Amino acid sequence: MNEQALFDLELKILLEALYQRYHYDFRSYAVSSLRRRMRQAMQRYECDRLVDLQHRLLHEPELFAQAMQFFTVQVSEMFRDPAYFRELREQAGPYRRGSVVAGDPAA
Repeated sequence: MNEQALFDLELKILLEALYQRYHYDFRSYAVSSLRRRMRQAMQRYECDRLVDLQHRLLHEPELFAQAMQFFTVQVSEMFRDPAYFRELREQAGPYRRGSVVAGDPAA
């Protein structure tokens, strides 16, 4: 298993642990974004390994409260994702304009 795959596995374990401990569910967040954010958090909290950050987050609730900034997506970031808006336009646009009737099998 290469380093990135191992990091992703540890990240998955961390997200599950945070869900079990604090009932915050970040498991469906984009992996690439979470990778970047967790590396920033590791640097900020001086953790050499993700497992070290996990230990601190699980055992120090006040640290988890501070670290929320690394998990949550700032509102402005959503507006910087062209693929998201393209998909939104293609999927929701017809409903908004009234050209697709809800429940219509042709929709």
